[in-house]
Amino acid sequence: MKNSDLEKRFLELENRLSLLEEKLLSLNKISEINEPHQEHNYKIEPKLYLEYDNLYIELRDLNSIDNLLNYFEALQRIGYLNKIKYAGFEEWRLPNKKELEKLMELTESNNLIIMPNKFQPIFWSSTEDSESPKVWVANFKHRYGNFAYKRHSYYSIAVITKN
Repeated sequence: MKNSDLEKRFLELENRLSLLEEKLLSLNKISEINEPHQEHNYKIEPKLYLEYDNLYIELRDLNSIDNLLNYFEALQRIGYLNKIKYAGFEEWRLPNKKELEKLMELTESNNLIIMPNKFQPIFWSSTEDSESPKVWVANFKHRYGNFAYKRHSYYSIAVITKN
């Protein structure tokens, strides 16, 4: 992929994240509660992540989750989330193999993560194969995983280990 194509894709991701941030700012303004009989103003913060087991899991905008990325683009996307301190954090990363398997269980049992409406919802992990230039991916529809080449395009989701 050419540098100009990568830059174009990265700008598209930045624009989509900017739109999401604008939506969140407008939600913050709407959610400010001013009650005349109390001294305090209460502000309801929108939640940008889901807590599950020992993880914070990035909640994805239905439009932006449709972006298929190769492994390196997925890492760039994670870097951007950290750069803008998405949800106030800068420790976002791709889930490892075990964490990705937990996410498959979560979506199977609770349907809490919005999955792309695609034939093959396959997500990147951070677990690399020590014997080849491949990375573990998980197919959320068929509930299995395998190693795939980094040049292939799949979905990404970010996680943080809770302290």
